[in-house]
Amino acid sequence: MSPVIAALGRPLYPRPERRSPILRASATAVAVTLALARLSAADVWDGLDEDSATANQLAHGAEQVHDLAVRNGPIADQDWFRISIPARSSFEVVVDGVASDVGSDSDQFLTLVHSAGDVVKASAAMLPGKAGRSLTYENPTPDDYVGKFARVRSQGCGTSCGREAVYVIRGYDTTCAAARFNDTGTQTTILVIQNAAVASLAPSVGGHVWFWDEAGALLGSAAFSLGRRQSLVLNTAAVPGIAGTRGSITISHDGSYGQLAGKAVAVEPATGFTFDTPLVVRPR
Repeated sequence: MSPVIAALGRPLYPRPERRSPILRASATAVAVTLALARLSAADVWDGLDEDSATANQLAHGAEQVHDLAVRNGPIADQDWFRISIPARSSFEVVVDGVASDVGSDSDQFLTLVHSAGDVVKASAAMLPGKAGRSLTYENPTPDDYVGKFARVRSQGCGTSCGREAVYVIRGYDTTCAAARFNDTGTQTTILVIQNAAVASLAPSVGGHVWFWDEAGALLGSAAFSLGRRQSLVLNTAAVPGIAGTRGSITISHDGSYGQLAGKAVAVEPATGFTFDTPLVVRPR
């Protein structure tokens, strides 16, 4: 035996400490208690987001945890979120992670509303038999879409909802972009779009392709509608106002985040070269 080990009376690298079953059970109990404490923590927005006076805006990439626990006597709780959708863009609100029977399988659980509460659009199920809801909206107008709200209301427990009635809400800018198209000289750009329908049950997705010059001015547009997994091959030079121009492309639509896939392909007939520009969305 090494003199050093002999002098210490124990190995230099002792065995890991073994915890007794009682200690392991205690550690598990502590972890469960902490998890329940987080679950029962008060919704920090309550009292501030129950109507159109809310200051809580759901921006791209936002992820918030809320609950629908009743706190004002027999009045059911509801949560409002400001939604801003710039001109010629699109947005999605997703609610999932529902922890109790709040009736989240109803299309009225998550809705897009005006300030008075009248419904603009109801939500749809994300997957068959699942509680998650998706609310998508396209703004094809030249004006920014403001003064509208996403509203979450229980369609189940109602006035008996407790602290376990939690859910997670997220916001996504679903607008797609291709940084380059070129229909000048001998080049022609072909735009290819597919309705991948990965995270949506919607049988079709509709929207608009927007063409911008290099200074950011709108040149023209084309509407489209694609069935599930259907593709569109668009000769951009055939779109009114686009032949002889170059710039960039954006696409607004009423589908889910990441539902569209595609690319813009600039073709040079003289050489046979092609220049691919992928269709991208804002990172989460």
